[in-house]
Amino acid sequence: MALTRWTLLLRGVNVGGRGRLPMAELRAALEAVGAQAPRTLIQSGNAVFDHEAGAAGPLGARISAALKARVGFAPVALALEVAALAAILDDLPAGWAPGDSHVWVTARPPDAANLARLAALAAPDEAWRLAGRALFVHAPSGIGRSKLAAGAEAALGAPATARKASVLGRLLALAGGD
Repeated sequence: MALTRWTLLLRGVNVGGRGRLPMAELRAALEAVGAQAPRTLIQSGNAVFDHEAGAAGPLGARISAALKARVGFAPVALALEVAALAAILDDLPAGWAPGDSHVWVTARPPDAANLARLAALAAPDEAWRLAGRALFVHAPSGIGRSKLAAGAEAALGAPATARKASVLGRLLALAGGD
């Protein structure tokens, strides 16, 4: 079977002293599920690897289970083919700087009914856009004070993990998909 290049986003690792996960352990867990040439980016659970798996959902679940066996906790693992990550970044709204924009990537596309919940959370100076499996947020007053950022995952109604758009760009470059 041919290999596919994958990117991986883990939710809630190495954040605020919780979910401690050395990147060497992540690479070992990836190898345990058949990943080839795993590479990590920064310490927040971003990786690139080659694998023969054909579906992201089952692959993410296998990675999560492998991490549970190795380190004792199972973070949400969102596996995306390189083309899927590139498509998300292509949807970054025009004029939004990647270093100032955040992206919540969801495990599945959120229901359109969630749009009202997201709109209710947004501050007047915040902008957001929902496109497929991605919620893009621009919060000029800071993401740490944003009610939209704090409530995004619950409002989306699907497991999600957030990254700066610039970090996703670096992950895509690491994957060779830039």
